Amino acid sequence: MKRAFAIFLFVAPIAAADAAIAPAAPPSIAFSVMRMIGALCLVFSLLFGGVWAFRNSNRFTTNRGRIAKLRVLETRSLGHRHSICVVAYDQQRLLLSTSPTGVTMLTHLPEATAEEAAAEPAPLPNFSTAFLEALTSGRK
Repeated sequence: MKRAFAIFLFVAPIAAADAAIAPAAPPSIAFSVMRMIGALCLVFSLLFGGVWAFRNSNRFTTNRGRIAKLRVLETRSLGHRHSICVVAYDQQRLLLSTSPTGVTMLTHLPEATAEEAAAEPAPLPNFSTAFLEALTSGRK
């Protein structure tokens, strides 16, 4: 009796599973292709979105209210791809030379006074303002 009951417990689920699974019609080729294209578009959009977020991560930082300590005070070109710059960090000023081979510190300049360090440089005009000034100065 125990043996018959054990065989019934083993064979009954297999027979029920075979009866419950009916062969289904395969999906159409068009549906499979559309599903594959949709998955591919999803993967590419996630990839490009991640690359864009990585490259533009500085837009999402919260350093906008902080005053910059490092500033380029003045730059002059010395020729093709060579220039000389005055750079300030807090009250310290440096004279730097830039070239295709790198950046070289030429000398320390006298330290800026408290008024010069606190003074903000004049903001550069935006493109539309500069363009209108260029158009009006050309007519005179």
